[in-house]
Formats: sequence, C-alpha cells, structure tokens
Amino acid sequence: MKLASTIALMLMVLSCQPPTPTTVATTNTATPTSQDSVSAPSGAINCQTQGKLIEKFEQNNAIFERLGNEEKELEWLKITSKDGKCTILDDVKSANHYSVTFEDWDKDGMKDRVNALKWDYEVYLFDKTKNDFSRHINGRFCGDQWDFDKSKNLKYQFLENKLGGIYELYRLVDTTKTIISQVAYITDYEDNGNIRIEIRKNIVSTEDAVKFDTLKMDTRLLADIKPNDEDGYDDKFFDKTRKFLEAYWRKNLSLFMK
Repeated sequence: MKLASTIALMLMVLSCQPPTPTTVATTNTATPTSQDSVSAPSGAINCQTQGKLIEKFEQNNAIFERLGNEEKELEWLKITSKDGKCTILDDVKSANHYSVTFEDWDKDGMKDRVNALKWDYEVYLFDKTKNDFSRHINGRFCGDQWDFDKSKNLKYQFLENKLGGIYELYRLVDTTKTIISQVAYITDYEDNGNIRIEIRKNIVSTEDAVKFDTLKMDTRLLADIKPNDEDGYDDKFFDKTRKFLEAYWRKNLSLFMK
C-alpha cells in the first residue's frame, strides 16, 4: 500500500457511538523518530549588522525585526526594548524540512516562536519578563489544536507521521504538556501494509522510548473504526473522525485521567 493511500485511509470517517473499552494489556514501547533540524548560522551577527527586513512586529514594549542576508543565507531576529537594549536571535533561518514562524500560538495576545519540522512542530512561548522566546513546551504538535475542556486545560490534536498518525488528548499547563490518551493508526508493513489501531493510556516519554499501556480492542470497536481500501476522505469525513474521538474520550475520560 502506498504511503499517500495509507494516510488517506487513516483520515476516513469513524462512525457509530464509541463502545466502552475493556481490560488493559501489557506495556509496549515505541522508539521516537529523529527530527530534521538546522544549526545556527555561522558568523558574528550583532545589533549593527545590516540586513533585509523580512518582518516586523511590536509587543511588550519592544520591537522585533526579522532580518536576512540572502547572499550569506542568514536570517536573524533583532529585539530592541523600550530602553534601547538590543539582543539578537541568530537561529531563525529556514532550511530543508525546517522553518521558523512567529505567531500567537497560545492566543494570549503575544506572538510565540514556532519551529516547524518535517512532520510536526515545537513551540517556544513568549516570556514577557525577558522579552524572548525561552519558554519551551515539552512536547510535539501538528496542525490545529482543538479545545476539549478549557477548565481542565485539555486539548486534542492529530499527529501525522510516515507510518500513519496519532490522535492525542493532552493537558497543557504553562509549558508542561501531559499526554492523557492516544488513538494510534499504525501501518504494519510486515502485514501487507494493513493498518493496526491502538488505544493508549499511561503514556510516559523518555529520551530512549515512549512507554504506554494499551487498551484491549474489542471486535465491535475494531469494525467501527478501521478504514478499508474502498474508503476515501475529505474535510467532512475528517470532521466526523474528530467528533467521534471527542465523544469517545468524553464517555471514557475516567479511564485515562489519573
């Protein structure tokens, strides 16, 4: 099965009401994949270095100027505070499978730094006390983030990867991301490219691996949510998938919350 077809199948509509999961099986591990990255550009860049203005914005009584030198393939961010103090971030250049954007990711009125990689992105929240982007969130993100329960700081997302994808329910408090549950679609190339589905809980990430417990999948649930070769997808199907999983987590939240 080709990769594009696999991703398309994974995003098909998941129908019916979510059934109640059964017993917990043994702990599994999955080794995290390496990410493409880019090193800081070489050469001394200071506040007097001239460059082409790429973007400019103001926040927290400071001016932020993204400057570049196309010939030297350099980009940097010049931050000038109200008192005239200047600092430089010299690692904002885009590269293959890597780019840097500044956007209000957490919707607090201040732009944050988003480092986009090949399959996902990482977030550095703006620090008002330092006028920089040093508040790194410990976790991966992909695409849109949907509110699940604002009072409990719960959100969910879809993490696409080369083996399929993972729907993820998580809690975000300041810069601490805690994964509550995952529904993983895994392309099994040892089984003719068929898709295996796992419902996970007790997810703990380390430098070497990701450990989790897997809920046993009953026959009805598997029949309801497993895609097949005849299915296609569009925005409507994808929306139904999200709503199905949101309903599933709401019905079974006590299984995943400690």
